[in-house]
Amino acid sequence: MRFKDVPAIKGGPTGQQLIYGIGGVSARRMWREKATEKISEIQIEIGRTGKHLPLKQEELVLPPPPVLPPAPSNTPPTLMSAWWITIFVLIGPLLGITHVYLGGNGTVNPVETAVRAVIWSGIFTTMTSLFGVGVWALVNQSRKSAFANTHRTYHQQVAYLQGCYQQHINQLTHAHQATAVRREEARKKVNELMAEATRMTTLLDQCRDGTRTPLDADAVAAFGKDVQNWALGAAGELDTHGLLAESLPGPAIVLHDVAVPGSKTNLDHIVLTPHGLFVIDTKNWSGRYGIRNNKLTSLTSKKNDRDDPGGTLWWEIDQAAGTVPLLADTAAAIIVIHSGRVCDNRGTETDRITYTTSSNRPVTVVNPRGLITLLTENADTPIWDNTTFITHAEVLLRKLEPACSGPAPTSPKTESQP
Repeated sequence: MRFKDVPAIKGGPTGQQLIYGIGGVSARRMWREKATEKISEIQIEIGRTGKHLPLKQEELVLPPPPVLPPAPSNTPPTLMSAWWITIFVLIGPLLGITHVYLGGNGTVNPVETAVRAVIWSGIFTTMTSLFGVGVWALVNQSRKSAFANTHRTYHQQVAYLQGCYQQHINQLTHAHQATAVRREEARKKVNELMAEATRMTTLLDQCRDGTRTPLDADAVAAFGKDVQNWALGAAGELDTHGLLAESLPGPAIVLHDVAVPGSKTNLDHIVLTPHGLFVIDTKNWSGRYGIRNNKLTSLTSKKNDRDDPGGTLWWEIDQAAGTVPLLADTAAAIIVIHSGRVCDNRGTETDRITYTTSSNRPVTVVNPRGLITLLTENADTPIWDNTTFITHAEVLLRKLEPACSGPAPTSPKTESQP
């Protein structure tokens, strides 16, 4: 629906209250979009998790054992002691005879020479035998050491290969078991996500058809507080919508959910009466609120890092004033707080407080009772005549656009709270 599609007012004020649009449309639309995004995120997570799940568990295939090197002989190599000693025993007489007969140690008497040869042969035989035994012992000891080292190296190689093989088998078995555990965890997660997506989709459908409200505890738990802020805002705007529909006297034009040109934000309510033009921002806040450092802030919470809503409201009015200059010239900025309490400088609850923003623009903060008092207190002193009022109404209807589309009424009519 476009406001300019609504038939223009003809004639003078009739005392009929004219209301176009429904409060909270943008907030409810944003709630549905945010809730749908949450469901889409779950669906994406289901796809991301589920695509890694094979249809069946793969069997564990173990590699063959390693090929071991050939084993060395178990008999240690030794020199033949008999042959070895025989050789050195034969060398001894040979050396003795050579020493006597060729060394010039013999005599004229052959018997004496033979005796000398026997004596030296015995001496050399003893010496060579002892030398041979020593060499035989050293060689055998060296061969035994080499044999022991060979066997030790072989057993170390076998133990290393078998250890590596067993470690590889353990790694494969552990990885196979871990994969099975991860697959089961992923399967459980997918099932939980699918159940959550189904539950959230059902809740969203129930909120759409009116079976539930987005403020139900189940919906709050399912979609989270960040998404529910839009539902709370919509509920507050609906409360203001009903309050204006029931309590405004005399002729009035009330526009709900008005788009702010050049921005994604919206003006919650615009009220045009013969005695003033009011732009209303609805806040569904709990707690106590007052003015500190020219800023509307919570008196209950210590965390007050949000922007001043009054300054934000005036920025939105200035943006809309580019299309309708009337807003900049005569509009009064009002913030109505539902669920919470408005307090003065002493912390006492009151119906209305007024403060000046950092840009030196006045803002009035009211509770629902104070809103009706503010809108009706000057009803007997109009600032526009009938013709001017009608002209301003036609300008608002023609130039301002709704933030969300909706069914266009066939004729101006009084609406009660939906």
